[in-house]
Amino acid sequence: MTLPRAVLLDLDGTLIDTEELYLEVAGELLGAHGLALSEEARIAAIGSSMETLAELVRAAGLEVPAEVVIEDIVAGVVARLGESVPWRDGARDLLAALAGAGIRVGLVTMSYRVVVDRVLRDVGSGFFAVVVSGDDVAEGKPAPEAYVRAAGVLGLDPGDCVAVEDSQTGAAAARRAGMWVIGAPFYRPLPADTVDEVWDSLVGRRAEDLLNRPLRDMSARMGSAP
Repeated sequence: MTLPRAVLLDLDGTLIDTEELYLEVAGELLGAHGLALSEEARIAAIGSSMETLAELVRAAGLEVPAEVVIEDIVAGVVARLGESVPWRDGARDLLAALAGAGIRVGLVTMSYRVVVDRVLRDVGSGFFAVVVSGDDVAEGKPAPEAYVRAAGVLGLDPGDCVAVEDSQTGAAAARRAGMWVIGAPFYRPLPADTVDEVWDSLVGRRAEDLLNRPLRDMSARMGSAP
């Protein structure tokens, strides 16, 4: 039995409870002008890049350049993270378990580096062998670029890595990169056919839960947890 050579984790919604934080800040920007995000736009924003969120805000009627929208949203999120980082239950224990088992861990997020740095100050950068943020890539999730880049920095084939994602957008990115994908949904359920298995919670998860992942024969993908 073997453990994966690397586990690549999403940040927002997977390790920390910040997806709604981004939507709150975006909503406040729009609300100041009597505008609001539609429910469809809110769903589309989950797991997506900052550029996508900015375009959704502009599509709601805010006539401001996308780069200004991004700056305002990022600044608002960093300000809200000033006092504490809202970790998901079990997230920090999972990081410690992976490190204790000698598994290399990567962070693959669409948050910008300034947000990531705030989180790393809280948990410590030593857990992560590679960090890819939203401003490191030309194409955000669901494009596979961020995951392919992270695997490359580690000197690994993407197929040797396991990804953990909370959103359908993020899961699509990891799958397109050729990775085994564990869904850890938080805000919304993940359709079983978008991931290879599902963890209902991060609480109590151990390195042993990753034995024999990824499956060597990807045709054996199950779509749900055994």
